[in-house]
Amino acid sequence: MKLNFGISVNNSFFKQSYHLTLTQKKILYFLLSKKPKNELAYWCDLSEFYKNKKSLNNIITRKTQIQFNFNGTIVYNLLEKHRYKVYVEFKEEFIDYIFDYNRGFTRLKLNDILNIKSLAILNLYELLCQWRKIGIITININILKQITITNKYNNYNFMMMFRQWYVKLKELIDFEYKVNNYDGTKLIKSITFTINKG
Repeated sequence: MKLNFGISVNNSFFKQSYHLTLTQKKILYFLLSKKPKNELAYWCDLSEFYKNKKSLNNIITRKTQIQFNFNGTIVYNLLEKHRYKVYVEFKEEFIDYIFDYNRGFTRLKLNDILNIKSLAILNLYELLCQWRKIGIITININILKQITITNKYNNYNFMMMFRQWYVKLKELIDFEYKVNNYDGTKLIKSITFTINKG
């Protein structure tokens, strides 16, 4: 099923979301995309995007896999489950925060999010979407490792993974990148992303 609609999230949220798992992020974005405008609690059918129903059932049963803390507070509660439908209630302070567009906001495509198979790619996708309007951003290699949860890898191995991520991301966002080295060395300093508009 192709889910064409998107979701807008304030830019400050991304910096606080890199610790989440891929499953947590996907379900969070899906739940937020289904949230009625002025409601905090509602029924949501998760089977719309999850093909493996057995795995979905296991995830819903083990609530800690999809729930998470935000500033020390559980973001939402699963109040009831009926087959693949869940009755979910978000915390008001989280909704107020994530939809606070005074912090700037980024629009994400839900279908893209649900088709991404790697947390590193999803985090980079969010970053590129965030900078799409500006069109160019340069990020220190160590910051990129934090964003992609790859701190334990040396720069050579990181770049090998990055080239694979680039192929996948290129299907979602039209962009190019350039590796910047420290003057006169082969040591990687940063990567410059150029996002093509349109």
